[in-house]
Amino acid sequence: MQILGRRDLLLLGATMTLAFRPAAAARKIPRIGFIGSGAENANLHLLEAFRDGLEGLGWMEQKDVVILDRWPEDHTEQLPRIVRELIGAGLDLLVTAGTPATLAARSATATVPIVMVGVSDPVALGIVSSLDRPGGNTTGLSLNSPALIARRLELLRALVPSLSRIAVIIRNDPGLEQRLLDIRTSAAQLGIRTVEFVAPTGRAVELAFLWLRSEQCDALYVASGPLGPAKRAEIIRSPLMMRICFAAPRPTLMSSSTAPVQRTFRWGNRESSSWS
Repeated sequence: MQILGRRDLLLLGATMTLAFRPAAAARKIPRIGFIGSGAENANLHLLEAFRDGLEGLGWMEQKDVVILDRWPEDHTEQLPRIVRELIGAGLDLLVTAGTPATLAARSATATVPIVMVGVSDPVALGIVSSLDRPGGNTTGLSLNSPALIARRLELLRALVPSLSRIAVIIRNDPGLEQRLLDIRTSAAQLGIRTVEFVAPTGRAVELAFLWLRSEQCDALYVASGPLGPAKRAEIIRSPLMMRICFAAPRPTLMSSSTAPVQRTFRWGNRESSSWS
């Protein structure tokens, strides 16, 4: 969901920042730091979409711009170091995917322009002052909002009319409390009780699913999670998933050609479309 202007804001913000450089730096090729979310092999398509979008606006990599990409894999605690190293490389712009990377970048610099994507609630997190006037050195897009959460729950209720109890799996990221509050509020308005599991690791997700067997939930809402493609497919194919409805904000969470789940859906932007 867009929060700051059109969906093209990501690329326009990047290209405008690079275009209005001092004349003395006209011969220098601008350098963009790209901090991906999670593992490189699972999210490289986002970087490719970003490259394609820049090329569509006439910015050719190596000729007009240099992109330095970095990936924290499963170690978000390394993000401050990654940001410092990129800033030390003389960046003109930082592009960040997700809340942890954006917070690390925002804490590290007040001067290097930052374009964020996929931040849950940038105002509540203190990243921007407001959606209309973000201020500071950060702008960008958010893929989550209370309105999207409410719509996903409404769709779950449409698929499961008797829905009264829903399991929520969420990663222990910055903004956790606000996201859970939004989910609780929307669920309560529909008369749905939430059972919440904070899962910071893949192993924690496995334990959460074992616990779910005894909780008798009618549906599962995956708000976020450290799930690679293999783990996603394993969870989707599990016997438990064959008996309940499953909703998630990210399309890649359900990318499995062998998953025989009939009541699985997502509601929100196609993730790669935010980068192109």
